[in-house]
Amino acid sequence: MTVATNIERNVSSLLQEKCFGILWRLTLLSLPWQARWLMSRTSLSGWPWEQGGWSVYVSWILLVVTCLVGWRIVGRRVVWRPVKLSLILALIFFLSTLLPLLTQDWRVKLPAIAQWWMHASLLTVFIWTLWRTRVSSQQIGLWFVISLLPHVVLGLYQHAVQRVSALSWLGIAEQDPRNLGVSVIEAGDLRVLRAYGGFPHPNIFGGWLALGLVVTIFLASQVTTKLRAVGWSLIAAVTSLALLLTYARGAWLAAVLGSVTLLLTLWRSRASSNLQFGCIALLCSILLTGAIAWTQVDLIRARVSRLGRLELKSLVTRQQSYKDGWRLLKSHPWFGTGLNAELFDLARIKSKPREPLEPPHNAYLLALVNVGSVGVILLLGWVWISLRQMPMLLPLVLTVMTLGLFDHYLWSLWAGQVLVALTVGLAGEHIKKSLNSSDLGLDR
Repeated sequence: MTVATNIERNVSSLLQEKCFGILWRLTLLSLPWQARWLMSRTSLSGWPWEQGGWSVYVSWILLVVTCLVGWRIVGRRVVWRPVKLSLILALIFFLSTLLPLLTQDWRVKLPAIAQWWMHASLLTVFIWTLWRTRVSSQQIGLWFVISLLPHVVLGLYQHAVQRVSALSWLGIAEQDPRNLGVSVIEAGDLRVLRAYGGFPHPNIFGGWLALGLVVTIFLASQVTTKLRAVGWSLIAAVTSLALLLTYARGAWLAAVLGSVTLLLTLWRSRASSNLQFGCIALLCSILLTGAIAWTQVDLIRARVSRLGRLELKSLVTRQQSYKDGWRLLKSHPWFGTGLNAELFDLARIKSKPREPLEPPHNAYLLALVNVGSVGVILLLGWVWISLRQMPMLLPLVLTVMTLGLFDHYLWSLWAGQVLVALTVGLAGEHIKKSLNSSDLGLDR
């Protein structure tokens, strides 16, 4: 009976591990898609307020199931020395973000604050589950790149046909460059559509592609055969090309800094015996992107020069968003406006605005506005204590930090928060230092 029971347990454990191996891969494949169920819609001063309504993303289903199955798997025993202080800081930070709900506007701000915490909690548990079950950073990177490939193809197709067709079941809205409000580049009489992929905005798509390019070059440097190196070089080239067609300037800069820093880091640490494959992948990206960029000189000049009508308008909007951000910070210096609730307070300051209300186009300024100086100090303390023993891969962190300088989605939107979570999953070499356990000999 004992032998039969052990066999049954081993079979059950093996099935759980196989099921988990399928689920976490499917979850990574689903995360870039933005399909969701909008449970309520909210507006401010006549303009839609996305963060003020309740919504559920389709990818949450796979994410929750993956975490539940992964939690039943016997993982490594966690030895986390600063756990008490870290949990205390996390609890104080959580409570501090709830203080804006003590005002008379708590009913309006509740959905925004609750949704932000729902996003952060789901992603934290998911990444922790991957670490606990010993899913390697290289496997996470591999499936992250695979998840981006459909969007790369979609972005190239969108540029070719100059249209984004509506696919509501995938979370893709229709975009026609002839319509106002669509992200385009103007050069003379031309209105050229920027590539969206499956994302809500080209800047977000560009951010994912920037990180994807850095990860692809890293994976190319880890292969041992020329055939695989050719495959990764082709992927890097088309990813770089799609990145060009998003015309996301911040993402361009982030990709360049991340890629160069990655190769320098690998060269200095001698971490890769096939560094030349990584260099070849980067060279292929430069050659293909440079060849296409040569045919798009007028568009690139219009995007970079900031002299055109749309570029000047974009610059003015960004500058105004910074001014509004500092104005909000002055009125809520200690505990902020509430997570993703800044537009509600901004609508009170600006009566009947002619343009849609915009949060500060800087993730760090927006975080300061949302949680105040007290919240930022607590958040930085928690991050330092929790991750200081975890060797961070500088190129990945530099790529994402650069993105945060030019836009707010890393803090405010689900697509950006997913990108931050995946960066932590990729950059944390949990096996060596952060977690301490015996090797279970499992390859997931």
